[in-house]
Amino acid sequence: MQALAVPPMERFVDAPTRLSAVVTDLDGVLCDTETVLVSAINRFLAEEGQDALTHDEARSMTGLDNDSWWRRISQLRPTLNTPLDEYTHRVDVIARGLFPTELIVADGAIELIASIRQTGVPFALATSARAAWARQRLEIMGISDAFDEILTGDNVSAHKPNPEIYLKATQALGVDPAETLAIEDSLSGIRAARDAGLYTIAIRTHWMQDVDQTYAHAIVDSLREIDVQALLAGGLAS
Repeated sequence: MQALAVPPMERFVDAPTRLSAVVTDLDGVLCDTETVLVSAINRFLAEEGQDALTHDEARSMTGLDNDSWWRRISQLRPTLNTPLDEYTHRVDVIARGLFPTELIVADGAIELIASIRQTGVPFALATSARAAWARQRLEIMGISDAFDEILTGDNVSAHKPNPEIYLKATQALGVDPAETLAIEDSLSGIRAARDAGLYTIAIRTHWMQDVDQTYAHAIVDSLREIDVQALLAGGLAS
């Protein structure tokens, strides 16, 4: 198994001396899905005569799966009586119309993916999004074929913060979780990755400002702060 040698960078002082794989989240890490999703949900709520979600309300749901968003919105807007299937379909239709023009790729995401692919180490995506939603976003970003394995919310019985998706991702790649780097942003994702045993770097996006991400091993403000050239220095030790 090829491995990544981790140099002694202060920010990543607790990193394993060798990393053999990378698993990353999608929404909030590689692209700003939340802004588009919240816009779609608020359009749906307006159609139902409901108040739009506030920033803090939406932020409290960042990283959750679709069903959890619906349950939380139903609690926040108790007069909303839309069944899950109808909510999902209507928000999906609105969001699919917005994503092609409004989805924002995270700064440094494409470069980070290219650098990881150049190393040849196993690389997986672990997202709580439904497969169809994830595929659309990957196609818009032009990275549908960037991953060796793609796991979505459709592949697990328990969603983040349960570690199942990360355990399945490392199993699919045939790697040790303790030698795998995870890149996350939300509290549920950070907990899922770390509880699965992965070395976890958290991205502090604008949705995560003032949120305690210290359960992660390290926190950065941008993907560009993950010094890929340094992190993969020594590269392909065998």
